[in-house]
Amino acid sequence: MDPISPLLLLPRPRPSLPLRLAPPPPRASAGVARTRLRRRRLSTTTTTVSAVAAETAPADSPSPSPSDEERFDWLDQWYPIAPVCDLDPRAPHGKTVLGLRIVAWFDRTVSGDAAAGDGEWRVFDDACPHRLAPLSEGRVASVAVVGFLAVAKGTVVTSVVQRAAVVAVAVLCFAASRWLANFIEKNFYFQDYVHAYKPISTARLVPWRRQWIGCTDAKELSMSVSAVAAKTPLPWADEEAPVGGERFDWLDQWYPIAPICDLDKRAPHGKMVMGLKIVTWFDGGEWRVLDDMCPHRLAPLSEGRVDNKGRLQCAYHGWCFDGRGSCQFIPQAPALGPHVHKNNKACVASYPCVVQNNILWFYPRSEPEFKDVLLRKRPPYIPEIDNPSSVIDYGVRDLLYGYELLVENFMDPAHVPYAHRGLFPHVPREEDLGRYEGGVPIKMNIEEANIDGFHSNLKESWGYFKFVAPITLIGSPFRAEPVDNNNNNDNSSNKKQPEPVAVFFCVPVAPGKCRVIWANGHFLDGWFDRFIPRWWRHTKGNQVLDSDSSVLHIEERNYAAVGLDNWHKACYVPTSSDNLIIAFRNWFKKYGNNQVGWLAPTANQLPPASTRVEVFERYWSHVMQCTSCRAALKGLRALEVALQVASVAIVGFLAAAKGNTVVTSTARRATIVAVAVLFFAASRWLTNYIEKAFYFQDFVLAEQ
Repeated sequence: MDPISPLLLLPRPRPSLPLRLAPPPPRASAGVARTRLRRRRLSTTTTTVSAVAAETAPADSPSPSPSDEERFDWLDQWYPIAPVCDLDPRAPHGKTVLGLRIVAWFDRTVSGDAAAGDGEWRVFDDACPHRLAPLSEGRVASVAVVGFLAVAKGTVVTSVVQRAAVVAVAVLCFAASRWLANFIEKNFYFQDYVHAYKPISTARLVPWRRQWIGCTDAKELSMSVSAVAAKTPLPWADEEAPVGGERFDWLDQWYPIAPICDLDKRAPHGKMVMGLKIVTWFDGGEWRVLDDMCPHRLAPLSEGRVDNKGRLQCAYHGWCFDGRGSCQFIPQAPALGPHVHKNNKACVASYPCVVQNNILWFYPRSEPEFKDVLLRKRPPYIPEIDNPSSVIDYGVRDLLYGYELLVENFMDPAHVPYAHRGLFPHVPREEDLGRYEGGVPIKMNIEEANIDGFHSNLKESWGYFKFVAPITLIGSPFRAEPVDNNNNNDNSSNKKQPEPVAVFFCVPVAPGKCRVIWANGHFLDGWFDRFIPRWWRHTKGNQVLDSDSSVLHIEERNYAAVGLDNWHKACYVPTSSDNLIIAFRNWFKKYGNNQVGWLAPTANQLPPASTRVEVFERYWSHVMQCTSCRAALKGLRALEVALQVASVAIVGFLAAAKGNTVVTSTARRATIVAVAVLFFAASRWLTNYIEKAFYFQDFVLAEQ
């Protein structure tokens, strides 16, 4: 096989059209990899994405050409995939050719001598018939100044003062290089600018310039973005209710914003929930939620600051608002002129909010009649989170796939040994454990399914799940002890052990975007486990979320290609482990018509596919939203610089010390040099760790 020849593909799923290496010889030879593509029958349940697309004629497809004209047949051509030398036979490779997603991989099972590396290249549709996950995400089973000082021994630099001066110059040069690196980063690449931590006091203004008299009537709030959206028919508003007359009311729900421990009371925080941009801040007494848009020139209020009176100040022109959304102060308004800040157009819509289970929730209706909505309806209360005997780990992460994919993923325990391979200690890494190859049959029984949700396996030994519509998922995937269905209380030693409880809030952000807020309970017996920092747990949790993010990101686009109404036809879900996913898809279709009831008029379509760097990005999606990880990043960065400075200083000290004064023996000098090298190596390791834990880490399932 010539490694320079490209692998060719004929994009017709016919058994008679093979895969080969270019240039194709006139006859079959041993140097040509031939493969036969199996054609999927449209009448079966294993309809692939390309097969479904083939059934639908494009809207702009040209009319058949006349019999006397010739038309170029694009499908009756060979297309190169990649040079064979660039294809790793140990992993699958995903490509797009003529708009068709394919996966190429090296099959060793067709050869009589698999150990010798013989086999053939194969090309399939890049969509698993199970739930259209991309097969390509799977796997194929199987310092100069100090150096000068150290060299110059009593020849060039003789006095202690001269040697100390040289060491000082070396340390100064190194510190200057670190400062320069930071300067280059901020001036030529990126510098974050947070207005909230640059307060501007109004104490210098004369008293008659300080206006903070607000609107007296809550009904006179300005026409905010949410109010405009409320007057605009939503995409699903005119649709008929589903069979049975019940439709899920997405507006009559409480939605979580963030855990309280991750909200800085000194600054405003901007979020998007259900397509609606909001800002929350602490006014000195309680948390407030407003539309994230100043009525002056529609600048984001989340980029502003909280002044010394607890008011939210816009960073653009300094307009100030209280917790009701009333404008309290307009700096540009004449003090002796009309009170323009009292105009209803100068106010912002305010939303009810409440803190429950140490999480801030808000209700997405700003009309006056919903002011006391807490008396009628509260957020779902999770008593396990308030259990004093457990340690609750809160966290938040933004993800680049839709809300429904996130719910599906948390409901699917069968994917853990494969998508999260090596990340859980109780999941084996071996490739073949019996005939299930790492997985086992999972019994899932759905109970009490209705518009408010459903639950499963309350009395099963391995775990249970509960879905509270639309965003709450509660479960204990791995119970400490089997459930005693016989209820034998004779043996007093069989005490019920506490169970680890996982609570996930799956928040719809926008089409193709979601946010997960977790509150997981840990019952820790060892004293050492209680001192594990929160940020370290988050690095492990982010690894779990990243390990299947790319799969879900592409899977969502495959769903969109076949249409959500065709989900049951396009996906092959024959086992009991898929019952929770099937139940959720039935709920989503029956009560939501396969779409989220976005709170703002927005096109219900996916954004373009993101790159892997965007999918696995951690800094903005998690670190900037987590107080523990921000503090850890700052501390580790300081430690990184300290290790580098220490390594240079140690070598400088060794070079400055004369042989008959401080360090006399060769062993001591070697030990000091080893410590310096160790410090420098630790700083380089720490640099790599910081990059992977707080910024970006690519996760290739084929390498796990």
